[in-house]
Amino acid sequence: FQFFVALATSYLWRLVSLNTEIDRQWRGMETALRERYALVPAYVECIRTFSDSEHYTMTITERGLTSWRNARTDPQIAAAAARMEMILTQLSKVMRRYDQSAPAKEAEEAASSERFALLERQRELSRRRTSELVQHYNIAVARYNQQVGRFPGQWLAWAAHLHERPPIFTSVRP
Repeated sequence: FQFFVALATSYLWRLVSLNTEIDRQWRGMETALRERYALVPAYVECIRTFSDSEHYTMTITERGLTSWRNARTDPQIAAAAARMEMILTQLSKVMRRYDQSAPAKEAEEAASSERFALLERQRELSRRRTSELVQHYNIAVARYNQQVGRFPGQWLAWAAHLHERPPIFTSVRP
């Protein structure tokens, strides 16, 4: 009997360790996403240098930023992050259009174009970093879910109120 208790305790300890690793991976990924989405206001300022007529783009950007700032739970953060990825792409496209359509730029527009080029480099670096962190997170989730999904993990997870964890960004890549 003691052997089975020791085995169950060991297996439960493994599940808790894997669950803790997922939480650690999540914190790193969330920090990287916050840094990535901190670029959005700078994109908005670059666009405003060229035009005040992008009302739709600015409205969806403000709504996206609001949902990002108000996201508290993991699923809310994941949904808001997916939305922010689409917004970053949209802002980049809009700015690229202005940047290319204004051949004779004023000094302020030229400076905005330089800031945009820097933002694009920062965005690419943050995309790489975030993608790597998402990959590590999803690997940790897969390992955990594999242990939770098979015997005796199913019973122990049920008893300890541990549940499978969903991966993030499986269809939208940052």
